Amino acid sequence: MVDPDIQFSNRCRWTAESAVLNLPEAGFPIDDALAAIRKFIQEKGSDPNQRSWTAAGMAPCERPIRTRFGSFAAAIREARSPMRDCD
Repeated sequence: MVDPDIQFSNRCRWTAESAVLNLPEAGFPIDDALAAIRKFIQEKGSDPNQRSWTAAGMAPCERPIRTRFGSFAAAIREARSPMRDCD
């Protein structure tokens, strides 16, 4: 059983702004990750998955890619999408 005096002792109000984390940027440029994915596809003739990426010893490793793009599949979609103008 939870003691209500302890459970509700923190009277701070939490907001979405207070929950934002200031995380440092990943240690690799996005363009480098996309270039590595494109290289894998060109050399192997297929899309990488997390296991094949790791087995091939590709860099950056798959975990930072998932973190940066939201998923490994999203990174592959981005790598396969046509280049966009940055103007």
